[in-house]
Amino acid sequence: MKQLHHQKVIMMTNNQHSIDPQSKFQVLRVHDLTTEQRMSLDRLYLPMIGNDSYALINLLWHQSQQFQGHFALMSTLQIDAEALYQARLKLEGAGLLQVYTDQTQFHYRLVDPLMPATFFQNDTLSQFLLEMVGENQFVELTQQLLPTPVDVSNFDDQTHSFWQVFAAQPTADSALVQTTQKRAQATQSTGSKLDLPTIDLQLMLSILQSSFVNLADVKKNQPLFAVTKQLYGVEETEMARVVEQATNLTTNRFDKQKFQLLMARKYQSTPATPAEPQTTTTPASDKHTSFTVQERELLQVAETTAPVPFLGAIKQEKGGYATAAEERSLRQLLEQNVLPSAVVNMLIYLLLVDRENPTLNKNLLDTIANDWAQRHIQTADQALTEIKQREQRITKQRTKRTKQKQQTVKETLPEWAYQADHQRSTKQASAANRKLIKEKLAKLRNNQSEGSE
Repeated sequence: MKQLHHQKVIMMTNNQHSIDPQSKFQVLRVHDLTTEQRMSLDRLYLPMIGNDSYALINLLWHQSQQFQGHFALMSTLQIDAEALYQARLKLEGAGLLQVYTDQTQFHYRLVDPLMPATFFQNDTLSQFLLEMVGENQFVELTQQLLPTPVDVSNFDDQTHSFWQVFAAQPTADSALVQTTQKRAQATQSTGSKLDLPTIDLQLMLSILQSSFVNLADVKKNQPLFAVTKQLYGVEETEMARVVEQATNLTTNRFDKQKFQLLMARKYQSTPATPAEPQTTTTPASDKHTSFTVQERELLQVAETTAPVPFLGAIKQEKGGYATAAEERSLRQLLEQNVLPSAVVNMLIYLLLVDRENPTLNKNLLDTIANDWAQRHIQTADQALTEIKQREQRITKQRTKRTKQKQQTVKETLPEWAYQADHQRSTKQASAANRKLIKEKLAKLRNNQSEGSE
């Protein structure tokens, strides 16, 4: 029986991506929020997590430690089970909540919000906040929340030390003190560590070696560069150039905040137009032997292009442009670290080219991403195979339902596969249009290849 309950919890949290209203939860915390922590939650975390997550974390901080049903949360917040799950997910990602289960019940451990000084030192959180609120508000927040340093370098320090004031040696049991120290350390809040992409720091150091940049500063900020690579899809060579721009010529000191602002400006600029047709094309990769020539070209572009330029190239070819909301949805998806960039590109291709939608719908984007993650789709090849087999599975399912009209047929396809099905029959992209977009993406790949030489 316990095994069945355990399987139920796993299916509920990993497959349905919603929460059973009847399931029980318990809140774990050791103290109430302080005034400073409340300010940090209101000013820094709210723009990142959104209203539903903000309301949820505030509600959890006021809950008792008694077990109760999730339906109470849904009723108070006036949201459904899926919205509650998504709100909880953002709290987990922001490091404000840790979720545990013991077969049939949930235990929610509340994590203290980071104080502003610690928050802005966190490369992941500060960079994401910058993207959400924009440059002007980000600078305003740093000016308001970060303490102004007091310069006492010209003064003579006359402060007495502890042992100068309290001359007597301690007589208490040192073992008891050490035990208490360990207990105090165990009660300190620890936020969730975010996985970072790999980065070739040695390449950046070799590029900057002959410049005026302090290489020690570059080494200390490796996490910052890793987060930047994840958010913007930039290469180490480009980041090295921005590092030079963000370095003070007088002091040779690297300005971390200026680097973040420069990257944000560059990222928010209009994507460059793909290169004009070339006389020769790069041969398709031999590893994609099961696909057509055009499909292999598409796979190569997906594997060598960051999601935002990939999105911009498709939107430009269709006569449109990438919106800020679309770029923000991609950033949030990449932050989840559930799909590689190449698979995200194929997801963009599915929605904009295969389905010919005008924009990326965030809910549909997240739904398909969740489904692909559960299917363990981790390469562009697997994603393209899934796209090609989708219509075949839908046709097969329709035939099965027709033959079993009098029976209850259990749906085996994900819900997103049937969404807007009546629109696809009249709005399916033509073969010529798909071919044209694939050719344009191939030109983008050729242009990138030449630029890297």
